[in-house]
Amino acid sequence: MFRKKRSPQEYVTRASPLACNALRARGTWSSSSTWLTIRRQRECSLSGRNWFVFGALADKDVAGIVAPLAPLADRWFIASLDGETPRGLPAQEVIARLGGSIRTGEVEGHAGVASALAAAAVASTEGDRIVAFGSFFVAAAALRWIEDSGTGV
Repeated sequence: MFRKKRSPQEYVTRASPLACNALRARGTWSSSSTWLTIRRQRECSLSGRNWFVFGALADKDVAGIVAPLAPLADRWFIASLDGETPRGLPAQEVIARLGGSIRTGEVEGHAGVASALAAAAVASTEGDRIVAFGSFFVAAAALRWIEDSGTGV
């Protein structure tokens, strides 16, 4: 009676031409799934790299959160959240918890979300995507950074 819950990877086999045209026309694609969005962008042969800004709380399965996105990442900017909340993890502990989930040459730690986003913005070029995720604390700090930086994103 109950269906088995599917992972985002099981839902996507190939992006439709309509989805690809929508991506090209708008420069982005609205979806509740980050993985699905990035996967469709890659299948549509959009240029650019994926820069991931990630931070986590101590009680979360860090490797489990990152695992579905790891193959899509070009670089990781790990943000410390210990300054945002007592439950937040420092960047170096997040990196340690990731273990073999990501390639170590593609990761750098930062004192907070703002510094991680700033570093990602400096490293990015036209067509690149910066994806901030992992916690509502990351989302809140990212929104503050966008407002403060005046990027208008």
